[in-house]
Amino acid sequence: MLLLKNKKIVSGIILLIIAFFVLSKTDPYGRNFASRVVPFIFVLSWFLIGWGILKK
Repeated sequence: MLLLKNKKIVSGIILLIIAFFVLSKTDPYGRNFASRVVPFIFVLSWFLIGWGILKK
């Protein structure tokens, strides 16, 4: 029940899990789309988690 009240934290954690899944699809040389988008997904997920903690 507590997690439902913190939607920003929960969505950040879900986005972080998605980022790790997308990270597994990258190539070692960083030439595909997943390699270029993963850093932004990580930053956005940590921003959401931090924002949720600070607004709490």
